[in-house]
Amino acid sequence: MDGLKATFCALLLATTPAHAGWVARIADNGGLFYGLAVAENSGFAVRCNGRSRQGLPLISVEAHEEARAEPFHLIYSFSAPLMAEPATVYQRSDVVVWADGTGYRLPVTIWNELDYEWQVQVAMTDTLSLALMTARDLVVGPETGPHTRIAVDGMNQSVAEAMAFCVAEYRRAGFPVPAPLDQFWPQANNSVLGDDTVARPDAMADYARAHIYNGCSGAAQIEDTAILLGDIDGDGVEDAVLDWGGGICSQGLPRPFCGASMCSADVYVSSAYARLGGPVNLLALGVQLQPLTNGLQGVSLGGSLSMCNAAGQTGGACNFIWYWNGADLVQLK
Repeated sequence: MDGLKATFCALLLATTPAHAGWVARIADNGGLFYGLAVAENSGFAVRCNGRSRQGLPLISVEAHEEARAEPFHLIYSFSAPLMAEPATVYQRSDVVVWADGTGYRLPVTIWNELDYEWQVQVAMTDTLSLALMTARDLVVGPETGPHTRIAVDGMNQSVAEAMAFCVAEYRRAGFPVPAPLDQFWPQANNSVLGDDTVARPDAMADYARAHIYNGCSGAAQIEDTAILLGDIDGDGVEDAVLDWGGGICSQGLPRPFCGASMCSADVYVSSAYARLGGPVNLLALGVQLQPLTNGLQGVSLGGSLSMCNAAGQTGGACNFIWYWNGADLVQLK
């Protein structure tokens, strides 16, 4: 598609704005994994997916009829009000996405009756896909109109989060990562595991934020103390600890991953995120990072009364320290 781009600056003067903020959502239902970046309430989204490492039959998770993306590709989707359901012709070649004033004509776009939207696959390495991570202006629509300007609040980060998740999953499945996508999972010369990879410097924090939005199925208020950053595994790249007690969902249960007293605590270890299949899941009554004598940081988790009593720590609150032993996160005895 790179060779099909053209500039249509004059056409950008008459556009209908679509007021929506972008969010990233990632998920794995056991049959497929998903990375989604969507401009909410606009009708425009990009997504990637592939076979889950759990390998469940697609029909068992009702995913057997879902549109599948090729490895390292994004499915661009357009639904009402951007482009209406077709009357007779179910494919078109006149769809254009303008990023910062440069128009990219998409390949043949197909109407998917099951998803009730227009869809087309574009490589993650395509100039347009990469532009979505930096663009400050976005307009979509048929070449001759009508055109819609899509709000770009949160677009760059949301697209990067969705792509990074899928890139890691494709790599896990054995697909070689194309060079332009090395920014997500570069080879790590300083990895403590030697044959593993680490993320770009801020990837673990991005994954933690994306998991909050995914867990909330939408918007959330993220408190400053919800995501702690530090070097837990010694690879020089920031790891992240997500305290679900610090994320408040804007819809449904405000804290869906908290019980009566304890909340989930997810630890994102950069040098082994792909190998471990995501974060390490723990439970805690409050979370802190604590400096260790080896120069790294441990994860200090507050324990419940029953946990403290079982550990012989009577008389009130207690903490349990978890540390990285070079291969896994283990509890300090």
